[in-house]
Amino acid sequence: MASIDIRNLRKKFGDLEVIPGFSLHAEDREFISLLGPSGCGKSTILRIVAGLEELTSGDVVIAGRNVTALEPKDRDIAMVFQNYALYPHKSVFENLAYGLRIRKRPEDEIRKRVTEVSELLQIQQLLQRRPAQLSGGQQQRVAMGRAIMREPAAFLFDEPLSNLDAKLRNHMRVEIRQLQQRLGITTLYVTHDQVEAMTMSDRIVVLNHGMIEQIGKPLEIYETPASIFVATFIGSPAMNLVRVRTDGNALVFPSGDRLSVERQLQGDVVLGIRPERIKLSASKSENSLPFEIVLVEELGAQKIIHGRIGATEMTVAFPEDVPLPTNGASVSLPGNYLHFFDPESGKRLA
Repeated sequence: MASIDIRNLRKKFGDLEVIPGFSLHAEDREFISLLGPSGCGKSTILRIVAGLEELTSGDVVIAGRNVTALEPKDRDIAMVFQNYALYPHKSVFENLAYGLRIRKRPEDEIRKRVTEVSELLQIQQLLQRRPAQLSGGQQQRVAMGRAIMREPAAFLFDEPLSNLDAKLRNHMRVEIRQLQQRLGITTLYVTHDQVEAMTMSDRIVVLNHGMIEQIGKPLEIYETPASIFVATFIGSPAMNLVRVRTDGNALVFPSGDRLSVERQLQGDVVLGIRPERIKLSASKSENSLPFEIVLVEELGAQKIIHGRIGATEMTVAFPEDVPLPTNGASVSLPGNYLHFFDPESGKRLA
């Protein structure tokens, strides 16, 4: 198949620079998600790779070929959009066949390819229907099928699941990932949903205001976020963050409570710990902190507990089958799960 190289891409709208210099190498067969909030530039980058948006400077190289100046149809890519972009007046068969028809392929070849792709996606029974007669998941499959028909060097997905309900999103993200692995096609996938990115990707690119905050495997980003932005964007519930004062090998909370740590820190730091890493108990132990429970959310598999250390709010994820303390509580923050960030730059402290 093909690798994708994006080299020092810059994009300006008038005097406003939205992508100040983006570079990325996607290996052959790799699945990479561009993850970030609305307005961070992820869809703009994807549209530039597709040739649908003009870049200000930089290069796009697909399968070793510089396609920067080429039209979208000449880039050997297939794109699946958020709204699926199906032809409403054409049947599913004709939607799938359209790309080969405009390339004037023989009718026998077109029918053979439509049969193969429709069976792959399990939509062979829908070939005579029109898009309006399909569910959201079926329309998604047809849009993917039309992309597969082209046998492209690369797939580009622009938030393809955002219009689906939660249950169908869960199902379709598994289908998309399995399909990509089966076909072995290099894929760039744009999403604002961290669950999609975590479960589908070989690597994730976390974007913020057009800049790369971190690139890495899903668990690398989860376990060692490079900045406060990444720490709060990845993980649900979000990582707890507290600005604390250091005193030798102790962290001093705004409440005055002290927590001993093994590493030596200086000045104020932002302490981070994920809710599921906190240990909640009924009794005070060495190096634990008093915790006031304010609200408990029952989610079935776990409880989400909102509480306070003094006036500092903190969230704890607690197993559903473990009883909650009733007469006061304390929390322990295991040292191997603590993260430290610079309060000014927001960057992780090495």
